[in-house]
Amino acid sequence: MDFFFEYASQKACKFCILGGGFKKDDSLFDFKQKFSTLYTYFNTGGIIFDEQNYKILCKNFHNPYFLKYRYH
Repeated sequence: MDFFFEYASQKACKFCILGGGFKKDDSLFDFKQKFSTLYTYFNTGGIIFDEQNYKILCKNFHNPYFLKYRYH
């Protein structure tokens, strides 16, 4: 994280979306909230372009909070 923030600062970035964290009392949310007092709600996607392969990648996955294909 230190390298990332140093690099972003050198590139004159004013904001960085760290992603992750779902709600208050969520350990990932709590960790990332330490880096800033600013936070907002956002979506990272939702359009499925290849439904056949998406169904194969998501088979047997039942967690509604994360991208299903990342856990295979």
